[in-house]
Amino acid sequence: MFDVTMGCYDGAEFCELVGLNILHKLSSAYPDGSIGLYRDDGLAVFKNVNARSGDKARKVLCEILGDLGLKIIVHSNLKAVNYIDVRLNSCNRKIPPIQKT
Repeated sequence: MFDVTMGCYDGAEFCELVGLNILHKLSSAYPDGSIGLYRDDGLAVFKNVNARSGDKARKVLCEILGDLGLKIIVHSNLKAVNYIDVRLNSCNRKIPPIQKT
């Protein structure tokens, strides 16, 4: 066991390595999905998925990350989402900037 504190010398590199490990596990479980991570924010897009398949994917996602000791919040069946500093909308394909509070 070891601890990497915020602001430590190798903190950013460690964060990237953990993110790559998580991304590898998720991409292996969902080869047809578009999954991305940026620091502590993640986004996954699955096209042509019905509500039942989406719920199953959500459960598997929570299980994979739970096995890594992480607890996450998953929102599914969204048409628009705020991600980092933009609002992504799949209906009108507009990407206006947002201001986080």
